[in-house]
Amino acid sequence: MYYNVRYAKAHITVVEGDTIDMTFDVEMNDEAHDMTGMQLDMHIKDETTGATVREMSTAGVDPELTISTSSFIIQSDTPFDTEAVYDYDVQETDSGSIFTIMKGKLYVVKEITITY
Repeated sequence: MYYNVRYAKAHITVVEGDTIDMTFDVEMNDEAHDMTGMQLDMHIKDETTGATVREMSTAGVDPELTISTSSFIIQSDTPFDTEAVYDYDVQETDSGSIFTIMKGKLYVVKEITITY
């Protein structure tokens, strides 16, 4: 049984031009939350306009989200190419029920590598 638990609020920072590889552990009611067989969807929107700039999912042929029992991994070879601040959320779908498990700001910070 699911309880109406509060989602995790986490801010994510990535460097423009970098690939993304991050792992997050998920707990509900202070216990590891088994997400085996569920679908996760991440929606990333422009902080100012609310326009969707990117969506990631565990579904599809080449998913950018994967589930490992009570963890999920964001793994993408498609980098963000502009310094910006976005709003995001991660939703879990289980047997038609949808729950937001995480949300916050996604900061894309300027790359400072100098090339000669």
